[in-house]
Amino acid sequence: MAWYFTHAKTLLYASFAKKISLLCRSDITFAKFAGSQYLAKADRVSFATLVAEKERETLTGKVEKKRRLFVGIDPGLTGAVAVIDKNGKCLLLSDCPTEKKSLKKIVSPHGVSELVASIKKLKGKLYALLEEPIAMPRAGRSMGATSMLSFGRGVGIWEGALSMAGIQVNTVHPRVWKRKMFPKNGSDKNQSLKIAKKLFPAIRQRLNKSNHHGRAEALLIAYYLLTISKNGGKLES
Repeated sequence: MAWYFTHAKTLLYASFAKKISLLCRSDITFAKFAGSQYLAKADRVSFATLVAEKERETLTGKVEKKRRLFVGIDPGLTGAVAVIDKNGKCLLLSDCPTEKKSLKKIVSPHGVSELVASIKKLKGKLYALLEEPIAMPRAGRSMGATSMLSFGRGVGIWEGALSMAGIQVNTVHPRVWKRKMFPKNGSDKNQSLKIAKKLFPAIRQRLNKSNHHGRAEALLIAYYLLTISKNGGKLES
């Protein structure tokens, strides 16, 4: 008879553990912990209380899986940053912060840090993708050394700020993401605006000027990152 009651008691606690597992869903580790550690201390721990606590946490969203957010960054002086969710909804779109130093326009380290802090406040797991600096042909000649240095400096500022904020960041060659996002007939600035307006119609009014191409490309980089994530692929460098 004693064995029967002990067995029944164990089954009862096991049913509570199963309920916790269903509540936690993604938190299998916790469920296993509850099913082993707490069963060993059944006389001192109330599984009913534990389940009630987990139900409250579920209602407040504490144990729900974080949504994934995708950050696209064109780090140039006329660039921008965009944050979208898994449904392709734009949550944030901002021009790259700049300042003047020795009469030259540069990417602002302080401005980027403040912008990254705003991005960090968005609820979710953040993944960022930065466009790499390359020698781009311009009117039959390569980008000058000064322009390359400026662009590279912008990349470094963004990469440092994102890393310090604990946001996972990768870089991508322009040719790689543009090959995925643009049709075969070109990838100029007007084309960037056209495609971005089509993908993000809710904010097309923020893409209605020719100098908004930086915003368009930031959105497209974020969308490229989202596409890669959906397809389970790896980022190409």
